[in-house]
Amino acid sequence: EVHMLHKFNQDLHGKELKVIVTGFIRPERDFPSV
Repeated sequence: EVHMLHKFNQDLHGKELKVIVTGFIRPERDFPSV
C-alpha cells in the first residue's frame, strides 16, 4: 500500500504509477477479528 503525501495538479485515479519503496511504517499484522 502506497501513501502519496504530495498534492498533484491532476487526478491520478486509474493511472499507472511507478514507486520506489524507501521504508515502511510498521510490519504486516494479522487481525483475527477481520
